[in-house]
Amino acid sequence: LRGAGNSAEDRMTDKQTTTAGATEPVEEDWNLPDDFNLFAQYEIRHVFLTEKKFFEMECVCVDALTPLDVNNLPSDTHDATGYCVWTGAFLFLAALQDEEVSALFRGKRVIELGCGTGICGIGLLVLESARPGHLVLSDADSDVLDLCKRNVNRSGNHCQIAELIWGQTLAASVGAELFDTVYATDVLYDIDMLPLILTSARMTLRDGGSFALSHVPRACYSSKHIPVDNLEEFITQKTTEMGFRLVRILQPTELAMFDIPTEALNSTSMTAMQDIGASLMIFERSAD
Repeated sequence: LRGAGNSAEDRMTDKQTTTAGATEPVEEDWNLPDDFNLFAQYEIRHVFLTEKKFFEMECVCVDALTPLDVNNLPSDTHDATGYCVWTGAFLFLAALQDEEVSALFRGKRVIELGCGTGICGIGLLVLESARPGHLVLSDADSDVLDLCKRNVNRSGNHCQIAELIWGQTLAASVGAELFDTVYATDVLYDIDMLPLILTSARMTLRDGGSFALSHVPRACYSSKHIPVDNLEEFITQKTTEMGFRLVRILQPTELAMFDIPTEALNSTSMTAMQDIGASLMIFERSAD
């Protein structure tokens, strides 16, 4: 394969007989792009929110990861997960219909861990019932932050966008003031990330602050972690050990149903989310 970073030894070869009867390797050229990241390309998709009536917004994102993107994940050469909008984000947006949930964000100082495309933050800014007083969208990937900024600007809204590596503190430019609410959506695709996410949540939250995790059970396990029967219970246990108290688990079927056009990016039904075990878990930070 001719691709970025492939040496001559790594490329597929064939044998060709010369006039002298000897054989020599011949490099095949499959005319693939030099940059394999181009296999997953941005497109503009529509997302529908509801606040008494439909509100439509656009999001620049990758519709789905390609096999090449997935193949790159274990090697850390390229992580394209932040360019997609995942199911947990749509559950979070739908949950903003719930008054108890929207009150966690309305007028509050809020930060997102792993903002990706920025779609959830934009939803908060768009919906008056959930609009924060101050919003920070954070991610560890600078390219993802560029995409997030592009989407926020496209929506006509404004918020602070900052780099944050899970387990570490925020940059000084964000300020030292703690947050009222921290949230994350569909970030547990590797169970080893949970302690780092909880560390960041605890470091950035004030005492009594809220941590909302929109969770879809898709986590991979490593040799350090034996698979568990109930991932939700495991998350609750580990979160409690890190100094949080479980307040509520919101199931998708508790949310009001509304018809979303099938061509929309968020056309997955609440019933389908329920079937795969998705939920919004809300925790409160205990005092030190």
